[in-house]
Amino acid sequence: MKRARIALALAVLTVLALASCGEKKAPPPPPDLTGDWVQPSGDEWYHIATITEDTIEIWWYLPASDKRELYWSGTFTPPTDGKEPYEWTSANHYTEGQLNATYHFNRTSREETKTFTYQDGKLSYNVTAGHLRLGYSLVRAEDAS
Repeated sequence: MKRARIALALAVLTVLALASCGEKKAPPPPPDLTGDWVQPSGDEWYHIATITEDTIEIWWYLPASDKRELYWSGTFTPPTDGKEPYEWTSANHYTEGQLNATYHFNRTSREETKTFTYQDGKLSYNVTAGHLRLGYSLVRAEDAS
């Protein structure tokens, strides 16, 4: 009888231990995407970006002359959890008329929305230029060196 109680107690402890192993871990906290981003590139022109709490701005950058030309200015929706990939749709802040009056650079995006994806430390999006659709990826500026 004493052995049966000990065996039962061990069985209960084993079941409890196995049940606690199956518990799900809490998801990681949401990443803070605010700050400066850069396209690691050897190209003459490349993209740099700044994300604030509610805005993303991307610029074509020419380092030889420190020249910046607007590519995109739109909304930013921060992630609410740490699941990746994180994707949001950014709405353009400028109307076609504002773009034509203010920015004459032919590489400024005139799309109404643009989809961005954050995964593995990279911010990715497509750039449409004429009939071409090119994928771009940016990393945090401090990680680009």
